[in-house]
Parts: sequence; C-alpha cells; structure tokens
Amino acid sequence: MSETVNPSPAYRVRLWAVIGEPRSGKSSTIGALMSQAGRGRGGRRDILLRGGGWLVVHCYRGSVQEANRSPERSVEQILKVAKTLARHQPMAYFNVLIALRSDVCNGLPKADHYLAHYLQAGWELQSLILLDLMKEYDRYARFGAPTAVIDNSAEALLKQRQRNWVFGAARNHFGWA
Repeated sequence: MSETVNPSPAYRVRLWAVIGEPRSGKSSTIGALMSQAGRGRGGRRDILLRGGGWLVVHCYRGSVQEANRSPERSVEQILKVAKTLARHQPMAYFNVLIALRSDVCNGLPKADHYLAHYLQAGWELQSLILLDLMKEYDRYARFGAPTAVIDNSAEALLKQRQRNWVFGAARNHFGWA
C-alpha cells in the first residue's frame, strides 16, 4: 500500500509552510517560530497560540528540496512520523511546519508542486508565508490557504532589530504567540 495517501482516518495532516528563494530566511523564520535559536533540525514543539492554549507542531527547518526529498518522499517521511505517534496516543491532527524553496533545487520541483501533491495526499494547508515573493502571490494564494507576503525578509534578517519584525509578522500571520 502506498503511503502517499493518509492511511488513517483517525487523524489528518495539517500543514503550515514558509516559502522563499535561497537565503530568504526560511530556516531562520522557522527557528524563531519554534523557539530554537541557531541551527538545528527541528522536531516536536508546543507552540503557544495568541488566543490561549498550545498547539503541538512538528517542525522541519531545512527546505524539503535541500534535503533531497521528492514530493512523494516528503509525504512518506512525514506520514511515517505521524503513524509512529498515532500508535502511542490518539490524535485528531498531525501538525507540520516546513520550509519550501520557490525555485528548482537539486532537480526537484518548486514549492507550488509540493503543495499540490500534499493536497492530493489529503493534507490541509493551514497557512502560507512567502518571503520576498510578492510577484508570486497569485501562484500560492490559489491554494485557498491564508497567504502572507513578508517583503524584504532577506535584508531585514541581516539587521538584528529588524529580525524580530520578520519573526513577529510570521507569528502574527499564523496566529501563534
């Protein structure tokens, strides 16, 4: 049986994505969203919500394409983690935060191709952030998920005071505190 379709009706995969070109700040933004300074792979995090409460999110800092994962392989690997957790505790949702590149990388497709594949797998797109991609807004907004553009992110991330503005805009868009 192929794992490209959600194998369990007991939970659904919900996806948040940060999308941008190389060096636009995808990994830094995800690191700030998951309260992990410096480098690191990511992992499970309890995210404080603006309206109160917590959301368990599985975060992946590096872009899927830079990790050399095809859309199919990306789905398989994320579902493998979800299935393992579902065996130990019931869950309604498996929440994922990922980085996607807006360009072709390692011969792998652009972010919109990955998003289309995730939808075909039955995943729910919760929210998208586009870093320095105003011209690409229509390409991503067509998926129907709330989509925000954070302009000048690459430049802002070079300046310590402006970094918090980028991270705050991302948190605000996602509804995370």
